[in-house]
Amino acid sequence: MQPQKFPFSFSIYAHQKRCLFFLLGFFCLFPSTISAKEKWFIYSYNSKKVGYSHISYKYNKKQGLYYKKKLKSFLVQGKIEKEEVAAVLQSNYELQSARLSLLEEGEKKSFFLASGTLNTLQGEDEVHTLPKGSFYLHVEDFLYFVVQQKKLEKGKYYRSRQLASSKRDLTSLSVRFYATATRLVSGKKQSTYHFKVSTGELKNFWADAFVAKDGSLLRYQLGSFSIIQSSKEEALENKKQREPIPAPYILDMEKSEKLYLKISGEGSKYILNGDFQKVKDQQVILQGPPSPITLNPKNLSSYSPSTKLSEKLPIEDSRVQEISEKASQSSPNPLAKARYIAHWIDENIESKTTREGSVLKTILGSNSSAIATVTLCLAQKIPTRLASGLVYKPGAFHYESWAEVRLESKWYPLWRGNWGQGARFLRIFVGKEWSQISGYGKLSIQIHSILKQNQKIYLKERQSILEEKDGRIYDHLLGISAKRPSDWAILGKNNNNNLLVLRSLQGQGPAIVVKVFPTRSSLSEILQSFQSKLGKKVEVLWSQPKKINGIDGLESALKPFQAPLIYRSFIGEKKGKMILAFLVVSEKELPQIESGFLNFVTSIQFLD
Repeated sequence: MQPQKFPFSFSIYAHQKRCLFFLLGFFCLFPSTISAKEKWFIYSYNSKKVGYSHISYKYNKKQGLYYKKKLKSFLVQGKIEKEEVAAVLQSNYELQSARLSLLEEGEKKSFFLASGTLNTLQGEDEVHTLPKGSFYLHVEDFLYFVVQQKKLEKGKYYRSRQLASSKRDLTSLSVRFYATATRLVSGKKQSTYHFKVSTGELKNFWADAFVAKDGSLLRYQLGSFSIIQSSKEEALENKKQREPIPAPYILDMEKSEKLYLKISGEGSKYILNGDFQKVKDQQVILQGPPSPITLNPKNLSSYSPSTKLSEKLPIEDSRVQEISEKASQSSPNPLAKARYIAHWIDENIESKTTREGSVLKTILGSNSSAIATVTLCLAQKIPTRLASGLVYKPGAFHYESWAEVRLESKWYPLWRGNWGQGARFLRIFVGKEWSQISGYGKLSIQIHSILKQNQKIYLKERQSILEEKDGRIYDHLLGISAKRPSDWAILGKNNNNNLLVLRSLQGQGPAIVVKVFPTRSSLSEILQSFQSKLGKKVEVLWSQPKKINGIDGLESALKPFQAPLIYRSFIGEKKGKMILAFLVVSEKELPQIESGFLNFVTSIQFLD
């Protein structure tokens, strides 16, 4: 329905009774308020936390009304959107009136919503007339009402309407009681109601909602999106997300034997000696765990988690048992079981969320791949614990949690579908996820040196990072080598990026830029992304497949529309590493420069 335009003052006059009732009712909470319900929630998408909300209900017994407040902060395409709601609800949680404040794309909007003979939404300069009849403001309000029914019948549908996401219309709301389920809530097993939820906007898609016996929402799951009830500390911790700690860009960390660090800051006091890490006087040595495949699978250490994690996790749940059996491929070898489970987690939760991965996350009430790994391993009687700390990825240390398996009296990390993967794990806490940890303090880390493939690399020594030998360049941080053309010079190396830059001594200084990065995408996916980024900025003169020293790739010539330049490029992939070599040269200088670039590209090798 099209909005009717009114001056703001006239809108207030026309609806002053409803608005006045709402304002008086909400801001004057009488002493007869006898009960209050307050909950915090975390919002996640594709296993990444993207927001939080705080909801409270206060019941006024004298008036028979609920006063609801809701604050939601949500990250949408890199921008924070906020919603504040102050509402008056009837005893059955249907809406009576509300004030909504929205912050979208930097613009703040306020609305008054009134329900009655005429349902209206009033903005600053307009009034929307909504369809007649009662409705609910949010799905959690309707779930409170449904749970209040004397007897929930399995398979029964409960139907109503709620305010649409556009805030300009009402949409149908359907809830079907599915089953009673036992779930993990705040570390404790709890009997809950399982509902299927859909709206007119969702069409034929149904979300899973798990609700406590008092009617409060515990978890809402729709595909890769979820809302999970949490503590205030967890929700607000999510709000201030721990930023990665910048570090030099080092590839091939799975080949590293040791990483030498200097640490400082308040958070450093929590870092202690442990398996594969030694701490002394603000110096830390991380050691890459050897592959446990060489260990005797019978030497799994007997272990009862000190945190009693096995009691907190639903490892006896029949669905968890079924998933763990499938994920472990029913292998008789415990080491193989653990690796298969880690790989299954990577394929079904970490890299993407499949239907089975979604089921497991729903059972656990958590999006954490570490919790999922620990659960499935314990379900297979593999001694496993949860660890939290920092994991080095190219360019930064990231705050993460991971699973560790007890083998021959040592804890071996399981991460990204496999064992160990180099000297990259700085363990700080055991038995807790980062979402459960607050007041940790700041931490600074400097990488002093790294031992990789029996060669020690000092990060403050250029000759240690960039080595020239027998006419070849060796970049030990990026893990590549190539012949250096005789008339090309290597520019200064910035350890904090993934670039190697050469410049020609001829002409106006054409440049070769080499970029190396890890990838979990195929070459075709990378090429598609590369072409979409170029868009209409360049013309592709020609391109052809090319294989160089085992690197499958594509060679191209490109011409920008707005500059008299030629770009020659090679982009290729080998074993999860991508390389892009780029020549930038003027059209006039191309003939004398091109052969040097081609010789350089055809000599590129990844260091094994």
